[in-house]
Order: sequence, then C-alpha cells, then structure tokens
Amino acid sequence: MKEISIREVLAHLENGVTRVKDAAGYNPEIGSIEEIYELSVSDVKEMFKHPLLKNKKTRPGRSFRLVDDVTSQETTSTAPTPSYGARPAGSSPSTPQPQSEQPTAENTQETASEEVAAEVEVNLSQEELA
Repeated sequence: MKEISIREVLAHLENGVTRVKDAAGYNPEIGSIEEIYELSVSDVKEMFKHPLLKNKKTRPGRSFRLVDDVTSQETTSTAPTPSYGARPAGSSPSTPQPQSEQPTAENTQETASEEVAAEVEVNLSQEELA
C-alpha cells in the first residue's frame, strides 16, 4: 500500500500540478497527481474527499518572482509594533514581580524622604548663593 503525504499533495497543487491528466489546465511538463503517484481517477477522487484536501484547487505556476528591493532591510523590525494600550512584554498583571520591585510602605516612605532631602539640599544651596 502506498503512503501519500498530504503536505506533498498540497505542495504539488501550489506548483501547478493538476489532480488528473484530463483536467483543465493540465500541463504535461508538470504532470498530475494521478501520474505522479500512479493512481486511477477514482483513487484521486477518493483522495480529495479527505477533509484537508477537500475543495483544494490547482494553482497555476507563476512565470515570475517578485522581489522587494525598495524596502530597506535595516528599517524592517522583526518585533511587532505594540498597539495602543498594549502592555510591554513581560509586564502582564498575572506575572509576579520580584520582591525588590514591589512597592511597600517602607519603600514608598524611603523614596519620599529621599526626594524631600534632595529638594532641601537644592533649596539650601540656592539660599547660600543669594
């Protein structure tokens, strides 16, 4: 019994291979699924009843490949641009923060007293200048 990969069949269809040699658009240089896997027409019909192959059509091969030589590679970023209101990566509310970063009453008071001390030093130095 033959084993036929669905991925291979889909790749053949993308490359212009038809289901059978009597199909419209058949190209003898490319061939058909019928010829490649040496199947009968009824076998091919049965194959395309599979849910992953059902309604899949042959895509005619292109005679060209379009290359983007206008867009600079340096300006293209691989990271997605965050949308409005998006949280930065790693800052989800369910992610616990390390103990040193979590605000506590002690940390808040220490920070506030350091800010007041800095303001006092600035004010004192300005008074001494006058």
